[in-house]
Amino acid sequence: MIDGKLNKEMGKRIKKLRLSQNINQSSVADYLGVNQSTVAKAESGDRSLNLNSLIKLSTLFGCSRDYLLGMTDEYDPLNFAFRSKNVDVKDLEAIAAINKIVLNIDFLNDLKENKENQE
Repeated sequence: MIDGKLNKEMGKRIKKLRLSQNINQSSVADYLGVNQSTVAKAESGDRSLNLNSLIKLSTLFGCSRDYLLGMTDEYDPLNFAFRSKNVDVKDLEAIAAINKIVLNIDFLNDLKENKENQE
C-alpha cells in the first residue's frame, strides 16, 4: 500500500498529465476498467491505484511508474499529438500502444549507446 504523501504526489501528477492531454476522468476510468470516482479519488490523493493501473497509466502518458509515484522528476514527454473531443477506450489503447513502442525504442537506443560507450 502506498502512503498518503506518495498518494498526493501521484494524484497531482496523474491529474496534470491527464489534463495536459485533454482527457477526462471518465475516459481514463474506462481505460483502466474502474469507476470515475476511483480516478477522482486517486487524483485527490485519497486512494492508491493497483500496479496494473499504474502500468497502464505510465504507458498511456509515456512516463515511468517512478515518475507517476513522485520518486523521480525525470520525465521527457513524448512528441505525439492526438486531438479529439470524444476519446474512448480504443483511442486510449492506441495511444498507449504507440507510446509503448516509442518507449521501447528509446530503451533500445539507450542500451546501444551504453554499449558503444563501453567499447
